[in-house]
Amino acid sequence: MHKSITALLPSLAIAAFLGVCSPGLAQNTGVVPDGPVGLAFQWSLVFEDNFASGSVDQTKWSPSLFWGITSNGSFENLSQLEWYFPANSTVANGVLTIQARRENTATSYGVFNYTSGLITTDRNASNVSIPVKFDFLYGYAEIRAKLPAGKGLWPAFWMLPSDQTASEEIDILEVLGDHPATNYMTYHWGSHQSTGGSWTTSGADYSQGYHTFAVDWTPAAIVWYVDGVERQRVSDASIISRKRMDLIANLQIGGAWAGSPDASTAFPANYDIDYIRVWKKGAAIPPPATNNLLLNSSFENGSLPWSLDVKTGASATYSRDTTTAGEGSRSALVKVTRSSSVDWYVQLVQSKVPLVQNRLYVVTFMAKAETARPISVVVQKTNSPYTEYSRQSIALKTEWTQYSFVFTAPFDDVDSKLSFSLGGQKGKVWVDRVSLGY
Repeated sequence: MHKSITALLPSLAIAAFLGVCSPGLAQNTGVVPDGPVGLAFQWSLVFEDNFASGSVDQTKWSPSLFWGITSNGSFENLSQLEWYFPANSTVANGVLTIQARRENTATSYGVFNYTSGLITTDRNASNVSIPVKFDFLYGYAEIRAKLPAGKGLWPAFWMLPSDQTASEEIDILEVLGDHPATNYMTYHWGSHQSTGGSWTTSGADYSQGYHTFAVDWTPAAIVWYVDGVERQRVSDASIISRKRMDLIANLQIGGAWAGSPDASTAFPANYDIDYIRVWKKGAAIPPPATNNLLLNSSFENGSLPWSLDVKTGASATYSRDTTTAGEGSRSALVKVTRSSSVDWYVQLVQSKVPLVQNRLYVVTFMAKAETARPISVVVQKTNSPYTEYSRQSIALKTEWTQYSFVFTAPFDDVDSKLSFSLGGQKGKVWVDRVSLGY
């Protein structure tokens, strides 16, 4: 969907590790990854909207592209058939719905026969002195969405430079409604130059359930993913944008590529978005350890050798929960009934873990809490002087989430321990699928 500014304004002066959700479900159910699917790096989540607030978050989103703003809605390209109104983008039950409607709107550019919606993290003005709501330079941007089907419909998720030059563009998701099984992935640069390709799913088309569409943008390559699987790549570093970019999601109607709706196109048509996230990439992480040093890591075989260490001044219980699990049928449940100002007054512990000097270890686990809260995860010497090899502060969410970190053992230790320090706040914490390996 290349957007040359001059081409867009014919009558106007030039003035965005490790889990896959079920494709049929929304509501941010299941595991929320702490990194993109299938990519073994340390990731930092730098932008996220799960659309849980009940309305479009105006601190994150603007309703118009900078070149198409008017006092009564906005446009993207005057050759298209839609006029954008903020009211066409609504949030309910954890889903943002961009709705296209067949309705006439009189504007200073003539009558438009359809309305639709658009969200962007760009500023809501053609003025780069105003701070952008969100932009980034390199990272992994992902949307999870269910798309509309029907001729003339054109849902998209894409990125433009936040300096408002529109000199480069990364199209992450473009699906034509009359071919809802095919996603087009394109990079535009220079003077109307472009490269990319398409991917057609062999299963149910993208209007039948939720799917993830993503791009990993680095200085060396742009790599597109559909449902966590690489589907397209550009590897010519000389053409890849080095400008900060913002995110855009919209539902276009008509235009030369999509064509006009016909009698078979159902309105209103909904583009449902479960979430939009951006991660920044850190250091590489080795593949998940195949030689887990922990026993009973998924709590399927009784409670041992895990134990609960509770110090005087705190109260807590440890049991196995059969009603919820990150993997399998059971998880560890720690219920803190009396908290402390010291989080290690309640610890879920496994000891007798052997470490080898200078070896790099990977720790992964799944966890959730009754209410969002911080915990600490510590690898240390079991006995005095209790030397810590790694301490991680983790912000738990209320849904199952997978976390990971790495550390290097500073010396041999035949009896180290991994502990979850939970004593700082009352409430329930669940832990599952814990691994410490190399």
